[in-house]
Amino acid sequence: MQPTIVFDLDGTLIETAPDLIDTLNLILGQHDVPAVAFEDARAMIGAGVKPLLQRALASKGLRFAPDAIDTLMEIKVSLEDDKDTAREKTRFWAPLALSPEEKMGVDDPIEMQRLGEELPIERAASRFIVSDDPDEHVERIGWYIDLGFRHLVFHDPGHDQEAYLRRYGKEILPRLRARYGV
Repeated sequence: MQPTIVFDLDGTLIETAPDLIDTLNLILGQHDVPAVAFEDARAMIGAGVKPLLQRALASKGLRFAPDAIDTLMEIKVSLEDDKDTAREKTRFWAPLALSPEEKMGVDDPIEMQRLGEELPIERAASRFIVSDDPDEHVERIGWYIDLGFRHLVFHDPGHDQEAYLRRYGKEILPRLRARYGV
């Protein structure tokens, strides 16, 4: 099977401001707030979605309660019966652990993958919660819940997503619900 490589673009290669502004104004309209002019909205972009919404509302003389915005976090996890296997599963995603300096000037996805493959496994796994202990997963996920994230998306690096979903659903989600009432 040929691996698939997905890039997360931040507006450097593709002009994303129009989409961000259209989405901003759609959200504002759903709450009966007038749209923000394109150039005004463009100047508000930066530092994430929440500041963008705060700036847009402030431009209309409005504010929102800090908990008024749902927050979502993708959490990368690898849970296996032994920690070495859990760690090794992260190998394909090693380029995530490259520093901005290491990625600078790399335009070829094959070269990016090669750079990731050269990383020690500990560094490749550094972007994941890696453990053989379900309670450790719950503890580390709790950090995000304590920060206020209300929607969590779990990403497992393995190829058998069905087995991962069954195991996480059986071992992790009930513990999270018991501890946090979610």
